[in-house]
Amino acid sequence: MPPKLPVSLSYRHSALVVGVLYLIIVRLLRYRNVNKIRVLADRIRRANAVRGGKPLEHKNGDPLMSPDVEELVRLSAYDFTSLYIISVELALFKTYAIPTISSLLHKTGEFRRNAEKRAEDTALLLGEARENVRDPERANLAIERINEIHARYRIRNEDMLYTLALFILEPKRWIAAYGFRSMEPAEYECNFQYWRNHGIEQGIKDIPETVEEMEKWVEKFEETDLKYAETNRRVAEYTVELLLKPYPSFLHPLFYQIVMAVLEPKMRRAFGYPDPNPIISTLVHGSLSFSGWFTRWFLLPRMMNPRRTSPGKDKNGMYRTLWSPFPSHMYGKGYRIEELGPAPAMKVKPVYGKREE
Repeated sequence: MPPKLPVSLSYRHSALVVGVLYLIIVRLLRYRNVNKIRVLADRIRRANAVRGGKPLEHKNGDPLMSPDVEELVRLSAYDFTSLYIISVELALFKTYAIPTISSLLHKTGEFRRNAEKRAEDTALLLGEARENVRDPERANLAIERINEIHARYRIRNEDMLYTLALFILEPKRWIAAYGFRSMEPAEYECNFQYWRNHGIEQGIKDIPETVEEMEKWVEKFEETDLKYAETNRRVAEYTVELLLKPYPSFLHPLFYQIVMAVLEPKMRRAFGYPDPNPIISTLVHGSLSFSGWFTRWFLLPRMMNPRRTSPGKDKNGMYRTLWSPFPSHMYGKGYRIEELGPAPAMKVKPVYGKREE
């Protein structure tokens, strides 16, 4: 009979085999969505060639997303869900560094009176628009509600376009820096078209037609409009205080440093924030990079996209929040899309004003 291995050695051998098998499975499954995305991208290219490069349109002339583009956007969200959520919320925060935006937000008093409700409503409306790629009627209802809210105010077209641009470009920047893989060119293009179409539906004018053109437009816009104002700082402080609310006060200085670290120097100057401690800044960016590396080699891909909004209505005809960063869970009993935000406004598209010289 062959000699028996010691029990401890047998356990180590089994653990090693299980560990190696796990890493092989991770490697085999980690890029499965990329293969699907490449197939969809090839199908989209062939369909575009058949149409001669012309975009799909509804009968009324509005842009139309093909099912393949919608599916590609959905698959991309599976691989980068956390980075999408963080980067879009950071993009919204960055818009407060534009004085014309922050002054209007401060004037409404919503941040001062009920910052948590405003933040939750904004996140849910964006989630409804982003998460329901396969339910365009529901996504469009969220866009209509955003239009109703904006119709109350005279908003510069440039400010709305800048906000839209950051929703497109900030995830691109974060995924390039901290994702477990690079995005496919088709992912950039389809996500761009997805948000661009939403911008058109919101009545935003002069939207660039490519990602590269939008990047140039943002750079030029920030040269003239990204600058310090007291309202920038006030609106930002309301938001940061809300984020810190669930945590003990002794951690607040550390979290402030983290916020400073994820903002570029030009953004910090526009908010009037100091530079972060260089050690904390290095740790923050190093941790984010390590997270991407660890995800690539050691974590199985998501089986489901962790939605913030429920897939359907409950028995009372209400949608549910599946998770919330806020402790109050103000929509624990559900919500209706048309009731999010301030009291209902007239159902009209906002007319965005021109730049005031």
